[in-house]
Amino acid sequence: MAIRECAADAIKIINEYNGIVTDLDEENVYDAEVQVIPSVKDLSYNLENLEKRKDWIYDEATSAQLVYLYGMIGHKFNGDADLLFDLFGKKAENEDKNNLTVASLDIGGGTSDLMICKYTYKNNGTTEILPDPLFWESFNLAGDDLVRDLIQQIIIEGNITDESDKLCTGVIENGARAREIKNISQKLNGFFGKDSNNIGYKGKLMRTNFINQIAMPIVTQYMENANENKEFELTYEELFAETKPNIELLDYFEEHFGFRFEELNWKISSKKTNSIIASVFSKLIKQVSNVMHLYNCDLVVLAGRPCSFNSLEKLFYKYHSITPNRLINLNKFWIGRWYPFADNNGYINDPKTVVTIGCVISLMGGSLFKLENFKIDIDHLKNKLISTADFIGPIEDNAIAEEVLTPKIESGHFTVNTLPVLIGFKRIQSRYYPSRPIYSVKFNDEKITEVVQRRGDMPDSKLADAIEEFKHKIRKKMPLKMYITRDFMRDKERIQIEEVTDFEHNDVSKSYFELHVQTMSDEAGYWLDTGEFILNVK
Repeated sequence: MAIRECAADAIKIINEYNGIVTDLDEENVYDAEVQVIPSVKDLSYNLENLEKRKDWIYDEATSAQLVYLYGMIGHKFNGDADLLFDLFGKKAENEDKNNLTVASLDIGGGTSDLMICKYTYKNNGTTEILPDPLFWESFNLAGDDLVRDLIQQIIIEGNITDESDKLCTGVIENGARAREIKNISQKLNGFFGKDSNNIGYKGKLMRTNFINQIAMPIVTQYMENANENKEFELTYEELFAETKPNIELLDYFEEHFGFRFEELNWKISSKKTNSIIASVFSKLIKQVSNVMHLYNCDLVVLAGRPCSFNSLEKLFYKYHSITPNRLINLNKFWIGRWYPFADNNGYINDPKTVVTIGCVISLMGGSLFKLENFKIDIDHLKNKLISTADFIGPIEDNAIAEEVLTPKIESGHFTVNTLPVLIGFKRIQSRYYPSRPIYSVKFNDEKITEVVQRRGDMPDSKLADAIEEFKHKIRKKMPLKMYITRDFMRDKERIQIEEVTDFEHNDVSKSYFELHVQTMSDEAGYWLDTGEFILNVK
């Protein structure tokens, strides 16, 4: 809900911008109406009025299921749903026809989305399928996390334990050690580590340029060869044969590390790449497989570019007892030439198009009824897909140790030892279940500034110090107790700060604090934008 509100605000800004542009140049204005679907209003209905919703959330994982089912029923089986449901489905008690429970995992760049749906169908001349969502979740582990670990473990740092690690493990670190460069840990942290006072604007710029111009092309080579089961060496000239990094960046690297980046050689090793892929996704696939087993899924559909790796697919066979004909990897599956973005052989060209085509199938088959002999009853998708923010509490070490708000407890408190505090949510009450950030509790700078200014005239030169002194006085009263509430039935994601007390149980004005929407764990920004890494080198 909070993300949809942010999207709606963004659309409003775009429309206002287009209005400004219209006054200047009417011929070059993008005049199509942009909408957020489902709308904030649609999502605002409380749990007792979900039947009023007009549309569903069009998530990636369900879209992947619809692409597969439409391709199979509408094209491979010429509209005969009996063939698919008899082949893969099972019959429940008191049911005449088989049902089909389909699990899908879409691993994108930022999130991995899981959906488990039970499908039933009618076949009266036109096939109509009814998806009934049983379980859905999003996890903050995906392709970008893999890229980050590939960069860190292959390019930046790592210990060589055997011959196979050479030239594909911490190539910069081990290249520096081979050249007897001193203070390697300090140099690596000074270039790639968390920001310090010693990293100026130029250092930050060069770091992000390194990620974009050097690191990304290198790890792309490793990923493109991950399924090839081979090793080969490449020089700098071979790696960057077409587009070379900026010379200023290469000179800065030499100035910082004491040797030229161009001197390094690289061993493209599928073994190394696949070991990192397994280490990144193993825990997630194990958790997801347990959920799939719990719901006795008949089919598993994989989507998203990271699922194209054979080593990731093997993790499903390791953790989930499923036969190969029931594991459908859309990256390798013959979908057919009906698919708008299929290659000449009928395979999906771009994994990113799956969600788009799935949404189109839902719209055409579930709302406009424009697909030939194929319909989708989207009532359950509209009425059942709700937020998974059942349990809310402060996040520590990427987990909610203690839930403050639950479906049955709508008010509670937590201890604030420092600010900001990251607030997260999860679906299942287990400390081992993954949590996701949703809010950050911070000082309300606007309110504090207003309070400080009311105390008398103050020159701008002293205002910042006075504001910081005010915050310092609050910090001295820590730990604070912060009391929060929500109306679970109305909007389980919307929480409010009700009361704040200090360590002596004295009231502290709640207006000094505010909740900010924050869905990333690092307030400083996304690692792809900052180029920062938490290094292990010593």
